[in-house]
Amino acid sequence: MMMVPINPTATTATSIGSDGQPTTQAWASPVFAARQMPDVSVN
Repeated sequence: MMMVPINPTATTATSIGSDGQPTTQAWASPVFAARQMPDVSVN
């Protein structure tokens, strides 16, 4: 996968969501991030 690994300490970093819109809450919430990027396995 060419996805950026979820970094718990990078909650303030702006990332591009699957919808193409810059979002920070997607990384702040593991559950929301999992819904936006199903390719990422949250164990």
